Amino acid sequence: MKQETLIIDDDKIMCLLHEKLCQLHYLPQPKTFMRADEALTYILRNNHSSNSFTLLLDINMPEMNGWQFLDTLQQEEIFMNLYIILLTSSVETSDEEQAGKYPLVHAFISKPLDGTKIRTLLKDQRLMEHISTV
Repeated sequence: MKQETLIIDDDKIMCLLHEKLCQLHYLPQPKTFMRADEALTYILRNNHSSNSFTLLLDINMPEMNGWQFLDTLQQEEIFMNLYIILLTSSVETSDEEQAGKYPLVHAFISKPLDGTKIRTLLKDQRLMEHISTV
């Protein structure tokens, strides 16, 4: 199975930081998308049983935000082979509560991602099983 990490964030600096952190912590080489709709197209085009995706998804983006992205995934009934980590600079507790309504979301993390946060994520058995499907 092909495992891919996708970084979806409209902030170029965050994308670069998260890409380097993924590489340092042995997550598969990430692909970066500055627009959620482009990432969605990529997933829809490559969504078959031999692909698995770990997504680092920003919530607040122009055009298509993280919530709209998640809603579209659910409408397309893409549930298999996805492990989604929401990343946000939001301090609203309502965002974390809303994230809990999406079964595809496995973690809700404040930006920026750092080594400690990634090490904590890598202790999650579900993520390790997901990544080890490579």
